[in-house]
Amino acid sequence: MVERRTTTRRATDLAQIKMLHLGEVMQMCAIGRTSVYDGVNRGDFPSPVQLLTRAPRWVNHDIQRWLALHISASRRD
Repeated sequence: MVERRTTTRRATDLAQIKMLHLGEVMQMCAIGRTSVYDGVNRGDFPSPVQLLTRAPRWVNHDIQRWLALHISASRRD
């Protein structure tokens, strides 16, 4: 019975994950395509998840965390 609850909880957690396409990421972060991919290549920006060959998606929570870090850093200066 404990295993079933754990499995149900994991399924619920996965159901709450929102995946964003590049246009949404660019709009949320107010940056362009080149800045997104340059940041990914430098390790400064969250990497996309390749769902399909030509369908990179970003996890919403990763983008929100990145934004929160940059907002808090800008307010400390």
